[in-house]
Amino acid sequence: MYFCLFAAASLAAVLGYLAFRGSGGEEPQGTPAWRPNAAGVDADDLLRREPYMGVSCGVANTWACDRIGLAVYLREPARRVEAQIGGRDFDLSRSDYGTGRDFTGFLQPAGLRDGPLEITSDASGGRWIGGEPVSAPVKLWVRSADGGETTTSLEVRLMAGWG
Repeated sequence: MYFCLFAAASLAAVLGYLAFRGSGGEEPQGTPAWRPNAAGVDADDLLRREPYMGVSCGVANTWACDRIGLAVYLREPARRVEAQIGGRDFDLSRSDYGTGRDFTGFLQPAGLRDGPLEITSDASGGRWIGGEPVSAPVKLWVRSADGGETTTSLEVRLMAGWG
Protein backbone atom coordinates (compact mmCIF):
# COMPACT_ATOMS: atom_id res chain seq x y z
CA MET A 1 0.00 0.00 0.00
CA TYR A 2 2.80 2.43 0.88
CA PHE A 3 4.47 1.64 -2.44
CA CYS A 4 1.25 2.57 -4.30
CA LEU A 5 1.01 5.88 -2.43
CA PHE A 6 4.69 6.62 -3.13
CA ALA A 7 4.27 5.73 -6.83
CA ALA A 8 1.17 7.93 -7.13
CA ALA A 9 2.90 10.86 -5.42
CA SER A 10 5.97 10.45 -7.64
CA LEU A 11 3.84 10.35 -10.77
CA ALA A 12 1.95 13.47 -9.69
CA ALA A 13 5.24 15.29 -9.07
CA VAL A 14 6.63 14.36 -12.49
CA LEU A 15 3.40 15.35 -14.28
CA GLY A 16 3.31 18.64 -12.37
CA TYR A 17 6.89 19.42 -13.39
CA LEU A 18 6.20 18.61 -17.05
CA ALA A 19 3.06 20.76 -17.07
CA PHE A 20 4.94 23.64 -15.44
CA ARG A 21 7.87 23.36 -17.87
CA GLY A 22 5.56 23.14 -20.88
CA SER A 23 3.72 26.28 -19.83
CA GLY A 24 6.85 28.38 -20.17
CA GLY A 25 7.05 28.88 -16.41
CA GLU A 26 10.24 29.95 -14.72
CA GLU A 27 12.75 27.18 -14.26
CA PRO A 28 15.41 26.92 -11.61
CA GLN A 29 18.68 28.52 -12.63
CA GLY A 30 21.47 26.16 -13.54
CA THR A 31 22.82 24.27 -16.47
CA PRO A 32 21.12 21.05 -17.59
CA ALA A 33 23.46 18.06 -17.55
CA TRP A 34 23.89 17.96 -21.32
CA ARG A 35 24.99 21.59 -21.74
CA PRO A 36 28.34 21.96 -19.90
CA ASN A 37 30.43 20.58 -22.74
CA ALA A 38 28.72 22.56 -25.50
CA ALA A 39 31.30 24.16 -27.76
CA GLY A 40 30.71 27.81 -28.62
CA VAL A 41 30.36 28.42 -32.36
CA ASP A 42 29.51 31.35 -34.61
CA ALA A 43 25.79 31.50 -35.41
CA ASP A 44 26.54 31.38 -39.15
CA ASP A 45 28.29 28.04 -38.69
CA LEU A 46 25.27 26.54 -36.89
CA LEU A 47 22.31 28.13 -38.70
CA ARG A 48 21.48 27.99 -42.40
CA ARG A 49 19.33 31.11 -42.15
CA GLU A 50 18.33 33.72 -39.60
CA PRO A 51 15.91 32.58 -36.84
CA TYR A 52 12.32 33.84 -36.95
CA MET A 53 10.78 35.20 -33.75
CA GLY A 54 7.22 36.54 -33.72
CA VAL A 55 4.40 37.47 -31.37
CA SER A 56 2.07 34.47 -31.13
CA CYS A 57 -1.29 35.68 -29.77
CA GLY A 58 -4.71 34.73 -31.10
CA VAL A 59 -5.60 38.28 -32.19
CA ALA A 60 -3.49 39.94 -34.88
CA ASN A 61 -1.09 42.67 -33.75
CA THR A 62 -1.87 42.31 -30.05
CA TRP A 63 0.50 41.10 -27.38
CA ALA A 64 -1.83 40.66 -24.42
CA CYS A 65 -1.11 36.92 -24.26
CA ASP A 66 2.63 37.68 -23.77
CA ARG A 67 3.68 34.72 -25.96
CA ILE A 68 6.28 34.45 -28.71
CA GLY A 69 7.33 31.74 -31.12
CA LEU A 70 10.91 31.06 -32.16
CA ALA A 71 11.95 29.03 -35.21
CA VAL A 72 15.56 28.05 -35.93
CA TYR A 73 16.93 26.51 -39.09
CA LEU A 74 20.05 24.36 -38.59
CA ARG A 75 22.68 23.45 -41.14
CA GLU A 76 22.93 19.88 -39.80
CA PRO A 77 20.38 17.52 -38.20
CA ALA A 78 19.96 17.70 -34.43
CA ARG A 79 18.36 15.64 -31.69
CA ARG A 80 17.56 18.50 -29.35
CA VAL A 81 17.47 22.30 -29.34
CA GLU A 82 16.93 24.63 -26.40
CA ALA A 83 16.75 28.42 -26.40
CA GLN A 84 17.13 31.12 -23.79
CA ILE A 85 15.67 34.62 -23.93
CA GLY A 86 15.97 37.00 -21.00
CA GLY A 87 17.34 34.24 -18.76
CA ARG A 88 14.35 31.95 -19.46
CA ASP A 89 14.95 28.55 -21.04
CA PHE A 90 12.53 26.69 -23.30
CA ASP A 91 12.64 23.63 -25.55
CA LEU A 92 12.16 23.72 -29.29
CA SER A 93 10.50 20.81 -31.10
CA ARG A 94 11.21 19.46 -34.56
CA SER A 95 9.01 21.14 -37.13
CA ASP A 96 10.45 19.82 -40.39
CA TYR A 97 8.77 16.45 -40.79
CA GLY A 98 11.77 14.31 -40.02
CA THR A 99 14.96 15.99 -41.25
CA GLY A 100 15.93 17.23 -37.79
CA ARG A 101 17.05 20.61 -39.09
CA ASP A 102 14.10 22.93 -38.27
CA PHE A 103 12.92 23.50 -34.70
CA THR A 104 10.15 25.66 -33.22
CA GLY A 105 9.25 26.58 -29.65
CA PHE A 106 7.10 29.00 -27.69
CA LEU A 107 7.84 31.12 -24.63
CA GLN A 108 5.08 32.41 -22.36
CA PRO A 109 5.31 34.74 -20.57
CA ALA A 110 7.85 36.25 -22.94
CA GLY A 111 8.29 39.70 -21.40
CA LEU A 112 6.38 41.64 -24.07
CA ARG A 113 4.90 44.01 -21.48
CA ASP A 114 7.81 44.55 -19.13
CA GLY A 115 10.71 42.31 -20.04
CA PRO A 116 13.44 41.76 -22.58
CA LEU A 117 10.99 42.01 -25.51
CA GLU A 118 8.99 44.99 -24.23
CA ILE A 119 6.67 46.37 -26.90
CA THR A 120 5.38 49.94 -27.25
CA SER A 121 2.14 50.39 -29.13
CA ASP A 122 2.68 51.85 -32.60
CA ALA A 123 -0.83 51.58 -34.09
CA SER A 124 -4.40 52.49 -33.19
CA GLY A 125 -6.19 50.45 -30.56
CA GLY A 126 -3.00 49.65 -28.64
CA ARG A 127 -1.73 47.37 -31.41
CA TRP A 128 1.89 46.76 -32.40
CA ILE A 129 2.65 46.38 -36.10
CA GLY A 130 6.42 46.29 -35.77
CA GLY A 131 7.13 49.93 -36.60
CA GLU A 132 9.13 50.29 -33.40
CA PRO A 133 11.75 47.52 -33.75
CA VAL A 134 12.23 45.15 -30.83
CA SER A 135 14.98 42.56 -30.55
CA ALA A 136 16.62 40.44 -27.88
CA PRO A 137 19.70 38.28 -27.41
CA VAL A 138 18.86 34.62 -27.98
CA LYS A 139 21.12 31.81 -26.83
CA LEU A 140 20.80 28.38 -28.45
CA TRP A 141 22.03 24.96 -27.35
CA VAL A 142 22.04 22.19 -29.93
CA ARG A 143 22.68 18.49 -29.48
CA SER A 144 23.48 17.15 -32.92
CA ALA A 145 22.40 13.82 -34.34
CA ASP A 146 25.88 12.40 -33.62
CA GLY A 147 25.78 13.58 -29.98
CA GLY A 148 27.98 16.67 -30.35
CA GLU A 149 26.93 19.73 -28.37
CA THR A 150 27.20 23.34 -29.54
CA THR A 151 25.98 26.71 -28.38
CA THR A 152 25.70 30.12 -29.97
CA SER A 153 24.25 33.53 -29.20
CA LEU A 154 22.77 36.11 -31.53
CA GLU A 155 20.43 39.10 -31.57
CA VAL A 156 17.03 38.25 -33.09
CA ARG A 157 14.43 40.79 -34.16
CA LEU A 158 10.85 40.28 -33.00
CA MET A 159 8.22 40.31 -35.75
CA ALA A 160 4.64 41.45 -35.22
CA GLY A 161 3.14 38.08 -36.11
CA TRP A 162 3.72 34.35 -36.00
CA GLY A 163 2.95 32.03 -38.85
